[in-house]
Amino acid sequence: MTAFVLCALAILIASLAWLVRPLIWARPVDAPSRQSLNTGIYQEELAKLEQDVKAGLIETSAFQEAQNELMARYLQDTQTAPAGAALTAGGSSAASQAVTERPARGTLWALMVLLPLCAIGLYTVLGQPMALVFNPSLNSGPSSATPQISAAEIEQMVSRLADKVAQDPSNLEGLAMLVRSYKALGRMQEAERAYDRSALHLQNNAAMLSDYADVAAANAQGAFTGKPQQLIDQALRLDPNDLMGLWLAGTAAFDAKQYPKALAHWERLFKLLPPQSEDAKVIGQAIDRVKLQMGRSP
Repeated sequence: MTAFVLCALAILIASLAWLVRPLIWARPVDAPSRQSLNTGIYQEELAKLEQDVKAGLIETSAFQEAQNELMARYLQDTQTAPAGAALTAGGSSAASQAVTERPARGTLWALMVLLPLCAIGLYTVLGQPMALVFNPSLNSGPSSATPQISAAEIEQMVSRLADKVAQDPSNLEGLAMLVRSYKALGRMQEAERAYDRSALHLQNNAAMLSDYADVAAANAQGAFTGKPQQLIDQALRLDPNDLMGLWLAGTAAFDAKQYPKALAHWERLFKLLPPQSEDAKVIGQAIDRVKLQMGRSP
C-alpha cells in the first residue's frame, strides 16, 4: 500500500512539474519600443519614394523635398516625444503585463488543484480504493479466507448426496459425484454398492461402466476375472475407443499373461492420447514392458 501511494504521488508531482514549467519559467518577450517602430515606418516610406523616383513617377526635386519633409517629421517624433508618453506607454505595458499574467497564474492554480482532484476521482471510479485500506481479515493469510469444512460436515454432505441418488438411481451425474466422493474418502465398497444400485441405468454409458469395473477390481484385490472383466467388455462394445476401458483391458490381459492382447489394447490407447502427454509416456512404458515379455525389442 505504501509503495503504491508513493509511486502515485511521484507520478502526480512529475506530471504537474512538466505541465506548469512553461508557466513558471517562461522567458518574457520585450515589446518593441516606439522609436524602433517609428524608424521602421519612416524607412518604409523612404523606400517607397526611392522606388517612385526610379519609376519616373516623381521628379528628383520633388523627391528631395519629400525626403527633407520626411526626415523633419522623423526627428520631431523621435526627439520631442511628450514626457507623459513613457508613462502612458509604461502604464499600458503594465496593464498588458497584468492582463497577460492573470490568465497564466489562473491556469497554474487550476492545474495544481484540478489535476490531483481528477486523478483521485478517476481512481475512485475505475480503481480499487478499498485495496488501500488495511483489513486484518483480508491479510491474515489464505487459511482465514478459505472456510474450513469439518469431517462431520463432509459426511453429512456425502450422506445427503447418497440419499438423492438412492431416490433416483437414474441420476448419473449425482452418481458420478457420489462415487468420486467415496473414492476420495477411501470407501471403495460403498462406491461399488452405489454403482450396483444404478447398474441398470449404466448400460449405455461406456465411461461409467469402465469406472465401475475399476472400482470392482480394486475391491477384488486387483483381480479382473468375473465382474470387472464383464464390465470392461461391455464398455468396449459400446465405445471401442474408451480410454479407461482400453487401459483396464490391457491391464487385465497383462495380468493373465495374454501379452498380444494387452499389446493390442495399449497400442490402440497410445494412438488416442496426445503424443507428448504424461499419459502417453506411461502407456509407452507399459508397451515396452509387454514387448520385453514377448521377447521383442521395445
